[in-house]
Amino acid sequence: MPEVSKADPNYQSLKVYFFGTPKSITLGVSKNYQISHLIAHIIALADTNTQIKEWLTQGLPESIKDNYKNLELYEMRLLEDEEDEEAYVPLYETGPLNKKGHIGAFLMNAVALCRTQEYEESIKQVDKGNIQ
Repeated sequence: MPEVSKADPNYQSLKVYFFGTPKSITLGVSKNYQISHLIAHIIALADTNTQIKEWLTQGLPESIKDNYKNLELYEMRLLEDEEDEEAYVPLYETGPLNKKGHIGAFLMNAVALCRTQEYEESIKQVDKGNIQ
């Protein structure tokens, strides 16, 4: 994603938590960017930021560790309560944010990057040795 100037009226500082943990990054984004662009940007950051790569690959079985770059394996979710002490907890009572939706449409200052339910299930199956 192109860098957004703080002077841009669409500029927004957005905190992104990783997988329901307090691990997070803060990005300067445009409210006009789509959620899918945000996910792609975070995955691209892993190429230059070893901490982000570690967070994306942590807990993945060795045989599927390289899958972490697949955009379809992730979703963005609102947080249960942005004001809470444990603000990083993703909201699962509703569905994930629409990947084609624009960041500014969701009126939030923080979101959670999550693995899709299908991805989580496949990780469990590989861990059990049921999939190669």
